Amino acid sequence: TGRLFSLCRGGGDVRSSHQFIVSSSSLLCIFDIRQPSMPLLRWLHHQEFDPPRHLLRLQLESRSVEEANLLVTGSHQSGEILCYQYGKFAGDAAPSSLGLPQKL
Repeated sequence: TGRLFSLCRGGGDVRSSHQFIVSSSSLLCIFDIRQPSMPLLRWLHHQEFDPPRHLLRLQLESRSVEEANLLVTGSHQSGEILCYQYGKFAGDAAPSSLGLPQKL
């Protein structure tokens, strides 16, 4: 996965309080501290020369998804901002990506 660039706590709500988000030179990963060896979800961010160094996780309201989240990443040099939407459907144990990353 390469060099670690940033780390963000999952959130203040009970469902995501065990999660943390990591940005490396090639990946963006969500981990659970109870099983830290395997990511719950990961994306290739394709920003090897200017990887995301700023991470912000926001919880969203959604009727179609039990738990919806938006992960906003920012790169240091280019100022590029990307949004990754993910969530957990009823009955699923792990979160799933809810589409492709969106550039702002």
